[in-house]
Amino acid sequence: DYEFLNNVITDVVHFCEHQLIYYPDGWGSFATARPEVIKALPQKKNASYFAQMTGEIEALIRFPDPGGLEGIKSRLKPMASLKNVKYTYPGTDKQILTNVSVKLSQSSRVALIGANGAG
Repeated sequence: DYEFLNNVITDVVHFCEHQLIYYPDGWGSFATARPEVIKALPQKKNASYFAQMTGEIEALIRFPDPGGLEGIKSRLKPMASLKNVKYTYPGTDKQILTNVSVKLSQSSRVALIGANGAG
């Protein structure tokens, strides 16, 4: 549901042609900058399966506020980070990620999206 993504994603990192491209203003910014990618995505044709089965107009998902973490006083302070990460699936020599660095805070909203079969 792309409307859902637009409401929760704050940043998009698009993996394209073995490069990570950063879009800091969320799904709407990404959709505006890369309309050809959005056009290639599956489009919602009907109500969700859940909505059809229950008669509900829309299936709503609400995530609870996770609250604070001990020792973290600001939601912007990094609580996890990766630096120069590389990843290769077991049994193959092909590197999927190369030199990826990221810092995550409580205010971060992250989704990893790739083509089917990309992992």
